[in-house]
Amino acid sequence: VEGDGFANTLPSYDAIYPGHWTDTDAFEPFTIRLEEFEATFIEEGNLRGQASSFVADIRYQEGPGEPEQQHTLEVNHPLSVDGVQIYLLGHGYAPQFEVRNADGDLVFDQA
Repeated sequence: VEGDGFANTLPSYDAIYPGHWTDTDAFEPFTIRLEEFEATFIEEGNLRGQASSFVADIRYQEGPGEPEQQHTLEVNHPLSVDGVQIYLLGHGYAPQFEVRNADGDLVFDQA
């Protein structure tokens, strides 16, 4: 979701299954924030609704106190930080929901 970020720390992962040679205490300490995401979707045929192209403008830091940098993630154009390749995967829809209570007060407004 635009504006959200990720820190390469163990608690940031939904699931992780490290191999025998992976030291989870030695993750590269980068952070990423999604500035803008743009996708085009197939509009006809059996693949209707599937993304045909996508691009993500991100800002990242290679570590704490490092300068913030900009990168554009595209198909076959990953970001490389200290040997870690970062790809844009699992993109999909992030609809914006607005919920109001019986009095019309906004109680939830989020993707």
